Amino acid sequence: MSFSNKSIRLGSAITILFFISSFAKTIILTPLMLTHWGKDVFCFWALLLSVRALLCFLPDSFIRYIANSYNLHFHKDPRQAQHTMRVGLSFLIVFSVLLCSLVALLFCGFGAVAGFVFDTPISNAANFALATSTALYILAACVQNVQRMYGAVKEPVGLIWQNLLMETMLLLTEIVMLALLIAQDFSFGLCVAADSILIMVAAVVYLLHLRFRYPLPGSWSKASLKAGTIMFGKAGKLYASNFFEKLSSDGLVLLLSFFKYDKAIIALFSTIRTIVNTPLLANNLLLNTYTPELQKKYSLSDSKGLQQLLQFIRLGLGSVLLIGIVCCYPLYQPLFLYWTKHQLDYNNQFMDLMLLLTVLNLFGLSYHFILKGINAMNKMLLLMLLKSAIIIVGFSMVSRSVVPVAWVLLIAEVITSLIALPLLVQHQLSADSLHVPLKENLSTIIPYLLSIAVLIRFSLAGFSTIVVLIYLLFMALALYPKLGKYWVKR
Repeated sequence: MSFSNKSIRLGSAITILFFISSFAKTIILTPLMLTHWGKDVFCFWALLLSVRALLCFLPDSFIRYIANSYNLHFHKDPRQAQHTMRVGLSFLIVFSVLLCSLVALLFCGFGAVAGFVFDTPISNAANFALATSTALYILAACVQNVQRMYGAVKEPVGLIWQNLLMETMLLLTEIVMLALLIAQDFSFGLCVAADSILIMVAAVVYLLHLRFRYPLPGSWSKASLKAGTIMFGKAGKLYASNFFEKLSSDGLVLLLSFFKYDKAIIALFSTIRTIVNTPLLANNLLLNTYTPELQKKYSLSDSKGLQQLLQFIRLGLGSVLLIGIVCCYPLYQPLFLYWTKHQLDYNNQFMDLMLLLTVLNLFGLSYHFILKGINAMNKMLLLMLLKSAIIIVGFSMVSRSVVPVAWVLLIAEVITSLIALPLLVQHQLSADSLHVPLKENLSTIIPYLLSIAVLIRFSLAGFSTIVVLIYLLFMALALYPKLGKYWVKR
């Protein structure tokens, strides 16, 4: 197997560009929002993103289920792959119309819904603006979801980078537009409306391109809609697992609001979590580039190729991000203070705990990558139920401050990423007659444990250049034999 072919190189390069753009969006817009809107309205923005993530978990899950099925069928039965995409699109369009109608009815028709979600008085005049913003943002997300599903036809032929290029161009346009609007003191509602319209226009234009380039005859027939409904039902466990995954990740801000945490705490949590999640975003984007490769190896029962891919992800991609997390330690506080324009109080202990959480999460992502890529719905549901239960119980029991929140998340991650995930993945691969030794996979945890040890040292005694040099030496010793064995060239 080769990691140096043209599509992989292009995909990785554009993924890095998309990651830089995403990071730039956060770095540029957050201080503008805090300065011009204040932390209360900024909290509304964080809540809106969380609401969108939770409300769209069903279509998001269905898209990934159809894309995975399309990719897994493509190499064995192209006709079945096309049928899968056709019926998936038919159902997604109908479902999106129903979802948008429901959101408009609940948020715009009942002021209590917006008041409850955004924690504002029901009679507050701003509730209508918040409700309208939410409905419009969900509409934009639904249109974009249809475009993303159709774009999956490019994945197994190595053109996933084209989808990502389009997303990158949209993201850069969003940054410029929103920055200008916020700097001109446009209101929260108008900024959300402008962003929603931009997303919808871009999605429709790309959809027309896909429709012309990759036509799917019979997509809108009654038979396709019926088959799509049946397929939607088959993915029920995936929806449940993705809901709890969203709840334990993007939905954390909403959970904090539900348990009546102060808005200043929610804003602090949201900003620090955005900083520490930067390497996770980069890793997730790069994993999306390798998903078609995973599915190809899995569908062809290529155990050796699959093991090589997993080693490359955990040691190649993961270690670069780990080194970045550790070496950037002295930059986190000044970055936070500059970024938030001193509108929020920095909490060093919370940041340290969240960095440890990021390292554990980074280790677990490679296992998530496998279960998601092969549609292992039972195991994903079990894992996400466990993680969500720990978080919800923890949030309800601890004091209403950020440090206990971090401890709850850290405990949940240790149980799921270090213990449950490796066992679940090993069981799944063994059941599918794929020989990927558990001992060999677990040995890749060494760089992650080294990074955790150094971060704990920094937390107790401060940053040290000598410690970083020793850390880099031990990382090199841990990685060299593995990368020398598993880094496969053309």
